[in-house]
Order: sequence, then C-alpha cells, then structure tokens
Amino acid sequence: RHAHGRGVIHRDLKPSNILVSGAGQVRLVDFGIACALVAPLRDDARVSMQSLTPAFAAPEQLDGAQPGTACDLYVLGLVLYELLTDTRPFDLEGCTTAEALVILRSEGPRPPSATKNLAIGGTTDADWGDLDALCLTLLAPEPGARYVSADGLVADLDRYRRRQPLLVRTPSFPYRLRKFVSRHRAGVAASAAAVAGAVVLASWYGVQLAAERAETAAEAARTERLQQYLFGLFAGAEPDVGPARDLTVRRLLERGALTADLLRQDPDTQADMHQTLGGLYTELGDFPRAEALLEQALAQKSARLPAGSPRRVDAVVALAMLRIEQGQLDDAERLARDAIAHTPRAGGRTGDLRARADLALGRVLTARGRYDEAIAQLQAALPTSPGAGTSTPQVSALLSQLAAAHQYAGHLDDAERLHRQALAIDRQVRGASHPTVADTLISLAEAESSRGRYEAAEPLLREARQILLAWYGPEHPETGSVTRILAGALTMQGRLDEAEPLLHEAIAVFERAYAGPHRRLGLAVNDLGTLAFRRKRFGDAVDAYQRALDVYRQVFPDGRSQYISIGLANLGSAYLEHGDIRQAEQFFREAVTLSRTLLTADHPNTAIAEIRLGDVLVRRRQYNEAMPLLQHGQSVLETQGNPSLSWLTRARAALETARARGR
Repeated sequence: RHAHGRGVIHRDLKPSNILVSGAGQVRLVDFGIACALVAPLRDDARVSMQSLTPAFAAPEQLDGAQPGTACDLYVLGLVLYELLTDTRPFDLEGCTTAEALVILRSEGPRPPSATKNLAIGGTTDADWGDLDALCLTLLAPEPGARYVSADGLVADLDRYRRRQPLLVRTPSFPYRLRKFVSRHRAGVAASAAAVAGAVVLASWYGVQLAAERAETAAEAARTERLQQYLFGLFAGAEPDVGPARDLTVRRLLERGALTADLLRQDPDTQADMHQTLGGLYTELGDFPRAEALLEQALAQKSARLPAGSPRRVDAVVALAMLRIEQGQLDDAERLARDAIAHTPRAGGRTGDLRARADLALGRVLTARGRYDEAIAQLQAALPTSPGAGTSTPQVSALLSQLAAAHQYAGHLDDAERLHRQALAIDRQVRGASHPTVADTLISLAEAESSRGRYEAAEPLLREARQILLAWYGPEHPETGSVTRILAGALTMQGRLDEAEPLLHEAIAVFERAYAGPHRRLGLAVNDLGTLAFRRKRFGDAVDAYQRALDVYRQVFPDGRSQYISIGLANLGSAYLEHGDIRQAEQFFREAVTLSRTLLTADHPNTAIAEIRLGDVLVRRRQYNEAMPLLQHGQSVLETQGNPSLSWLTRARAALETARARGR
C-alpha cells in the first residue's frame, strides 16, 4: 500500500514499471506511478509522470542517464525514509526537471532521526544512528557514494539486525563499543556489578572488539583477494607468452589452482576456491584433479566448521556428485546421506542445499538400479504445495532426475510427463533459449528414444542443438554432445549417411576441447562403432569399440565404471559378428562380472550383459550355463523394462533354443 494509492491503475502502465515474480505475482517497481491519475500535470513544461515519478527517481535518472543498480538503491532509500519518518525527504511537488535536480543535488535530506516516526517503538538513539547512515547512504546524490551493490545493503541490514557495526559507518572505538554492549547487555550488566573485575572486564571488551575488527578486516581482505583472483585469472598471459585470447579453459583453471595455493593465510576463501575449481574440473572430466581439489576443500572445511554448517555440507554434496561421475557409488551414497542427515528441508539457502543433497542421493539410487527408492527420495524432495517454490531451477533438476528414475524403471508415461513439467519450468524461469532448456529437451528426446520413437526424438534434439549452437558456438563440448546424441537417433532410424558426418564432427570437437581422454570422446567413438556395426562392417566396429574402451580405461584408471562394462559388452558383440566367438565370450564374461560388482544383479545393464553372454554360450552349446543367465536377464527386463525391447526378444529366442537342445 502506497500512501498516495487510490485504487486506480494507470492505463499506460509500462513493463518497465512492473515486475512479475516467479510465483506469478505482480510487484510495482516505480512506487509513484499510481499518482498519475490523481495529480495531473499543470503544464507541458512539468516532468512527465507517464514513464517515471520525480519523487521516486534518482537524480541521474532525471538527468537522462540509463537506470541501473544505483537508481534502484536510491529508490529503496526513498521508500525506507518514508517508512521511518512518514514524510518524504524532498518536496518536489510541481517542480520541473531542472528544479528537481537542483533540489536533489544541493539540499541533503534531514536525517530520519530528526523527523522519526514515533510509531516505531523500541528503537534507541543508537539504532537511529545506524538507520540514518543506511538511509542517507542510499540517498547520496552521486551514484558512487551509495552502496556498490544490493549485496552491500543486504549485508548492512543483516548487521543491523544482529546489532553489529555497519560497514558503511566510520569504525570508531566508541561506536563499536556501543554495538558490542547492545548485543551483550546481560553479560555487561553482570560484569559491571563486580567492581573488582573492572580491569578484567575492560580487557575482555578489548579482546572482543579486536576480534570483531579482525573479522571485519578478514571479510574485506577475502573480498579484495577474490577480486584480485578474478582479475588475475582473466587478465591474460604475459606479453611474451601470448595474448589473452590464447587462454583455454584448462589453462585458466590451472592458473586458478595456483592462485588458490597462495591463499594459505585465508583458509576459508581457499577452501571455497578449491571447491569451485574442483567442480569445474569435474565438468571437464578431469576426475583426478577434481578429486584432489574437492577432497582438500572438504578437509579444510571439516577442520574449521561443524558438521551441520551449510558451507561444509555444500562441500560434501560436491564430492558426492564427483563420486557418481567416477562410478564410486558406495562412497557417493555415504556422502549424500551424510549431507541429508545434516540439512533439514527448509526454505532459502538451506532448502536449496537440501535439494542438491536429495538430487545426489536420487542419482546414486538410480545408478544402482534401486528405482523405487530413487523415486520415493526424489518425490519427497519436491514441493508439495502449488505456488511459490514450485517453479525454480532446483525443482526442475529434481523433476528431471525423477523422470530418469521412472524411465529406467519402465514407467515411460510418468517419465515423459515429468520431463515436460521440467521443460515448462526451465522455459519459464530461464527463457526458451537457455542451455538448461536444451538439456531438458535432450532428456525428453532420450525418453522418446527409450520407446523406440526416434522420429519423435529427432526434432527435440535439433531444437536443443540450435540452442547450444547459438549459446556456446560450434566448438563447445556441450554442442558436440548434442550433435553426438542427434547422430545416434539418426543411426537408429537407419539414416547412416546423415549420422556419420555428425559423429566425426562431434569427435573433432571433443579432441580439440579436451587435452586428454574424456568420457564424451569415448561415447562418440563408441557410437561410430555402432554405426559401423549396423553397416555390417564388423572389423571397423571392433576397432572403434576397442578405441572407446581404451578411452574409458584411461578416464577411469581403477576400472570401476559402467562405461567400461558397456564398452566390454559392445566389443564382445562386434567380435561375435566378426566371427571370433571365443574372444566375444571373454569380453562378455568381463562385462557381467564388472556390472554385478558396480551395480546390482537386478540392474538392466547387468541383465543385458547376462543375455549377451548367455546367447554366446548357447552358440557354443553350453546350454546348462546359458539358461540361468538368460532366465535371470529375461525376468529383470520383464519387471523393470519394456517387454518389446530387442534384448527381451533375443533372450527368449536363445532360451528356447537352449531348452530344446539341452535336453
């Protein structure tokens, strides 16, 4: 409610005056627009009220400058002043633009404490001093004298609430002493009663005030170091080394890691940097470096923070996400459950952190084939009430992972519905051309592919590719990834001549983007093997599958990865069709053993590996060994998958042969 509101809405209300929040609520940005119908202008020389209200505009805005953060902060100061005093800081009624500018730049407003609102009870003179400083800083006539950003204002408002010294005020000893006493009234009163301990009390004050000064100085130092870090990171190489445009992402990260190593005197900032860099190395697929950085960040935070600290839990979740990528699912599950145990479901930052922890556990359970548990975990993490909080990036991520769990469990209708919900949220909160929208389109296309509807998947993938091309360009790994997936959909449609150049394009992107072997490169080479397989060029398929397997083994040197298991099975299939049945059997046996170790006996990937091995054993007339494998693989896929899957058909045919000939 504005003091001048009369229940009317200006018919010329412009989009620049309003903001539609994520919850669908409309909020006014220019608080004076409702005055236009009740206070008509006297003549054409007066300030126009159709685009802004002089009483609620910053001086530079009236002077024709483009509005920005400084203008927004000034308007907040005007609103705060009126809330505190029930008056406006300046009387601009009927002023021209020039007259208003003279007043705003020459006449400073009276401090709010001079005309304070007596209805604000419980406010001391010391509090009014802080409110004066806050308000007058916001109302400074020059933008540079105001807060640099909204974050600075939020920080001071929080310090005011906690009765700590404001950053915007001069840090004098009397001022800090008053703030300290206001926070510790009980301790001060009890200590003051002991006259004999006056000296000790004074010393205690001194120590506490020194600690507060040190904390403030440390915050400022961290901010300065972070600024220096960012400037140094992107400033480019030395002139004798090369220009800034020659910097690669990997070189930037290496430079960032070296900078982080120099922050030993500021372990909090150093830990945050290590975690950020570890997350970036995870995205690049450099898991050894990511592991070293994320483990170091967690160790640093664990040494300084309690188990329930959000910063520490954040580091736990980051390491859990890496463990999922590494295929270390036992450790990933332990970390995800630890994060959940220390993070309640709530709003704000804690709620976002809990959503990430739930997402991590949902990913682990899905990877393990425990789909019912994953679905229950992710469903419980989603907001249950409509409205606020249901259209956020966190909700979209949870919906996407929930859709994946339903998809692997064979609940294809549920998977499609959830993918489309996530897509609608992404388009609403990020816009139709955001890369996250492309990611969700890809997930929806993969859901269509799981039904065998590759023609329906193709337009979704092409739309995603256009988004990523426009956002990242043709040389980015994300663009290469969607190009590979599109080629796979074309391959499954039999359009091999269209698919092959796209696969080579993706491989070239990955080879240029990554200095060494990467999971995405292995996937693209594997798809090239599948294309050769469908062309019945089994020798070429063997070569491609072997190269893909070599890449996976370099990326996962401990050998514990589903990619390696799938690579072994694909290579076995190529050898089988190439006529080397003994070699095929060897690779299938390795694939079954590894899949059972990494996943579970009831995981679809394990079942498919068992069917492949059972089929080979039938061909080798080892019927007694083949039948249990085929029976188990068939039962798993019938329970968790689509009965029309080609692997089910293959299992039934091989099992029928084994039963007929094994008698």
